[in-house]
Amino acid sequence: MSELVTVERDDAEAGADVAVVTLKIPAKRNALSLDLREALFQALDTLTADATCRAIVLTGAGGTFCAGG
Repeated sequence: MSELVTVERDDAEAGADVAVVTLKIPAKRNALSLDLREALFQALDTLTADATCRAIVLTGAGGTFCAGG
């Protein structure tokens, strides 16, 4: 994806239908800048178009999910 958002899926396990999307700007508490929103939308668009993805978990790096916009 980008350096702002990562997507992890374990294709070798039975749980490959679950994707973990991590916001990756811990120094700014993962605040939703325009760049971060664009990267997040791109990741979510890709995952929602994938019929094998049944669940998406959103998380944030550095102990904070998201500080807002």
